[in-house]
Amino acid sequence: MLASTLRQDELLSTDIATVMRRLFWEETIRVFDPVHPSFNCSCNRERVGNMLKMLGQEEVEAAIAELGHLAIDCDFCGQHYDFDKVDCAQLFAADIGADALQTPGPSRH
Repeated sequence: MLASTLRQDELLSTDIATVMRRLFWEETIRVFDPVHPSFNCSCNRERVGNMLKMLGQEEVEAAIAELGHLAIDCDFCGQHYDFDKVDCAQLFAADIGADALQTPGPSRH
């Protein structure tokens, strides 16, 4: 409602601090320094590899057999990641070694 009392020429010719004082003269006005947002994508090859591991070895191997390689593009920053048959085999080779070291417990989940 208060802003509707301003005329167009007032908005165009008056600085923001003066307009704020005129509109909100009863309030304590605090003006903060502007913050400029910046873009930072957190993708990397390791995270993309973890995503492939979540799909499962069977699905990744089927995709590799069909396509020959996997090309993954980050939808946020546009970074391109390429995984061939050897890259995908290495993803799951580390998991097999870790599972072989663990002995199964008596409880089932």
